[in-house]
Amino acid sequence: MKNEAKLKNWGLEKGVRYYYLKFGHGAVNLPDGFLGTATVCVIGEDSVAGWHYVRGVSFCNPRDQFVKKTGRAIALGRAIRAIESRRHNDYIKRTTPADILNRDLGWIALSAFNVALTEYEKKMFEGG
Repeated sequence: MKNEAKLKNWGLEKGVRYYYLKFGHGAVNLPDGFLGTATVCVIGEDSVAGWHYVRGVSFCNPRDQFVKKTGRAIALGRAIRAIESRRHNDYIKRTTPADILNRDLGWIALSAFNVALTEYEKKMFEGG
């Protein structure tokens, strides 16, 4: 089943939020200003235990061309994987460019279950 269909089937299509993070200033072996982009998908899920959130992240290497549609599809797929498995997946390896997410934000996985929202993410969900 496609990801959008899964969301609709679960009644979560209105609980999806996306945003983007840019990284790269001062990166090793890259010129300053050469930015990578992370696409973040956060889904709010109502469960018996109350609301919890999952996060899926796609990380575009600074050497690659950023494509919004691709980033969203990968991030959504990872968020859905967290819902289905009820755990973290796709742990960030220190040898990858995505390790900046771990160093700067403390995120350990690109597919994360039951996450604490950042202040920015909390604001995204305040309006409903």
